[in-house]
Amino acid sequence: LRRPLQGFSFLLHEPTTSGVQQDGCNAACVETTFSFKLFSGANQVGSFSLDPANDVANFVGFSSLSGFDKLVVDDVTNAIDNEFFGNFRTGVATIPLPAGLPLLLAGL
Repeated sequence: LRRPLQGFSFLLHEPTTSGVQQDGCNAACVETTFSFKLFSGANQVGSFSLDPANDVANFVGFSSLSGFDKLVVDDVTNAIDNEFFGNFRTGVATIPLPAGLPLLLAGL
């Protein structure tokens, strides 16, 4: 990426209909777990895993205050069935803290 991102999101669909060419697994359906790793240069700055709900468009979104320039997505179940990704979005601005939050945190 040209500059570090603060946020990234996409939709993920995991079908459960085996043997269907479109909107199906195209093989035996397997419950899939994905691993997501965020990097800034060579340093990993965040990670999480996800087992998406079946047969719906799952919204997957995350943000990092430190920014990241690389995202690695891995299917840890290592299956050959289909999952569908789409509607990718990125963000480069951090979400500002509310003005009164520092006072609240200080106990004033």
